[in-house]
Amino acid sequence: MLQDNAVDVMVAIGPNFFYTVTLPCTLWFLNKGKKKTNRKDIIWCYYELVRLDINKMDSGSAIPSTSRDAFYAVAVTLPPTEVVNAF
Repeated sequence: MLQDNAVDVMVAIGPNFFYTVTLPCTLWFLNKGKKKTNRKDIIWCYYELVRLDINKMDSGSAIPSTSRDAFYAVAVTLPPTEVVNAF
């Protein structure tokens, strides 16, 4: 599925997300009609999210949460395509 570029979004659900079940899981949303993209763009996005350390954006108290506004406030610079392809 990953080689065919069919995975659209993956959402990780941590333990204790539901009150009665403590099992973590991952939801996979597929889109087989999605156009081909440069795989290196996805890798660059992953490392950019790691660099931002989004765990520090947690605004919840009892339940960890991050607001949309916290992400909107982050400035992300996009390098030229040649730099991304250097990965």
